[in-house]
Amino acid sequence: MVSIFIISCSKDADDARDSVVKFEAKDINGTWKHIPSGAVLAISITTGNGVYKAGPAPSKAVDGNALTKILYGKGGYWEAYSHTYYSAGWSTSYTIVGLAMADDKKTFKIGTAVYTRQ
Repeated sequence: MVSIFIISCSKDADDARDSVVKFEAKDINGTWKHIPSGAVLAISITTGNGVYKAGPAPSKAVDGNALTKILYGKGGYWEAYSHTYYSAGWSTSYTIVGLAMADDKKTFKIGTAVYTRQ
């Protein structure tokens, strides 16, 4: 089993929801990298998926949906279903996580994990 370290949101979620910066649902679109691990997610609000592109998991995990049903909330905040990769494939069960984007739209957090726009 390989976990893709996507965990629930923190106080940042409240800050992101209440941001005075103008956000749109499409602001989450793009390729994002978790620097310490090298994990890369390609996120599309159109498809509602965060596709795992590279990082610490086995090559069989690449091109799998680490996030699904990504929905825009309010301000700089989105919610998604987070999935775990096991040796047999991606889980069908999930945890709901929050994605809290910084006002500059260059980073977002899932819990304490920071992802940087590539």
